[in-house]
Amino acid sequence: MTTGIDGSIGGASLGRRNASIVEGVLELVEHRPAWQRDALCREYAGRVNFFPTMGVSLEPARSVCRRCPVREACLEFALEHDERTGVWGGLSARERRIYRRFRGAGLERPGLSDPGRESPRRAHGLR
Repeated sequence: MTTGIDGSIGGASLGRRNASIVEGVLELVEHRPAWQRDALCREYAGRVNFFPTMGVSLEPARSVCRRCPVREACLEFALEHDERTGVWGGLSARERRIYRRFRGAGLERPGLSDPGRESPRRAHGLR
């Protein structure tokens, strides 16, 4: 079964109410968190690399993350699932490891006000 972006299945319109029901069912079937539906990175798939290799700038991904309405949920997901690659919630894998240590020590949420602009270590005056 394929669903259209416009809320259709196989070309037959579902209407707004039925489309949201189908989307909810698909989220359950795919085991995808609901917040991912609103993630801004979905609109940039194929144009912005959220999993850059070593030496490639993270800035294009961070730029998208800074404007994303579900940035905090994305970061929490990455932390809970120990995502070891990519930019999640505006932080690189290295920054998430540092962030996790700070959070484990009971310190405030470093770098989340504007992820990517300042590293969590620098946000707390560390080098």
